[in-house]
Amino acid sequence: MHFFRLVRTGNLFILALSQLILSVIMIRPLLSTFAMDTGVSAISVFLLVSTSVLQAAGGYAINDYFDRESDRINKKRTPSYQPQTQKRIHLYLTLASLLTGSILAFRVESIALAVVFFIVPLSLWYYSSWLKRLPFVGNLLVALLTALSIVLTGLVPLLELRTLYGATIFASSIPLEVMKITLFFSLFAFSLTLVRELIKDIEDMPGDRHSGYRTLPIAVGLTTTRSIVIALLVFTIPVIFIFTQHLLPFDNLTAGIYMTVLVVVPLVVTLLRILKASEQAHYHKASVLIKASMIGGLGYSLLYNWQLAQYYPINSCLF
Repeated sequence: MHFFRLVRTGNLFILALSQLILSVIMIRPLLSTFAMDTGVSAISVFLLVSTSVLQAAGGYAINDYFDRESDRINKKRTPSYQPQTQKRIHLYLTLASLLTGSILAFRVESIALAVVFFIVPLSLWYYSSWLKRLPFVGNLLVALLTALSIVLTGLVPLLELRTLYGATIFASSIPLEVMKITLFFSLFAFSLTLVRELIKDIEDMPGDRHSGYRTLPIAVGLTTTRSIVIALLVFTIPVIFIFTQHLLPFDNLTAGIYMTVLVVVPLVVTLLRILKASEQAHYHKASVLIKASMIGGLGYSLLYNWQLAQYYPINSCLF
């Protein structure tokens, strides 16, 4: 039980679910319309999800190691493990992720992908040990790494197709169609993760100030940080409508209604809660709403799959 709390099992589940949903419910059916669904093999998906989850779990373990004092004040609980045990857990998880990541990189014949899988745990170490103590830099890094996990979900199938059909695959329209979807979800994940990170910094101000951190709300003040969060939310909402109304060749009305009810409404409620927030608990509720909006965005994949099946009655669609 302590281990599952240490590695934030709920967050890992959402990460794994995100990559599985994009791979199996969106990208594979899309590739099927080009008779190219072999690019999303079960082995590659398993290796990608395993690598991402192991690296994230290792990041949570080492983050708890460096945040012991701050967490004791903010969360009013003692750490589950001794410091050296946390470091060993981080080491084992990271080594396992490097193994699965190297196997995947070898499978899709990409040295660049192997380099990425080495850079990610290194970035998480520097985030936990140094960058998260600085204004905005650590928040930005976490958001970028979250977006990267989505980008890789679209990139790995294309790399696998390259091993099957050669580099000419990149001269076709296939990469554009795959990355169009992938980049939207990565931008969506980047923006909302950045918002959540800033909200969490506001929540954690007492412990962070005690530990000498210079997070954004401590460095520039609560009012300015709240303004940045609101600006990010205001930016994200029209991006969602642009995607559903202009980038999808399907029933835009249905997609628009879905996104409005299950994604935009929680974001608007979040915005209103932040405007009225006067204590730490209010920011925690706003953070939960952000996560609900993320899950709503993932759920759109089912609607996408259904719409794709109406235009292209292929076997790889669910409906």
